Amino acid sequence: MAQYAARASVDLHTQLFFKNMNTDEDGYVFAVRKNALQI
Repeated sequence: MAQYAARASVDLHTQLFFKNMNTDEDGYVFAVRKNALQI
């Protein structure tokens, strides 16, 4: 359980860090699925 909590914490803080940053980047679409994109 502690490992899941640590991963969730890292994910949350990463999203908060990048939340207000506007950037334009080029990317390649590798796969399109019903519920996901792989770029």
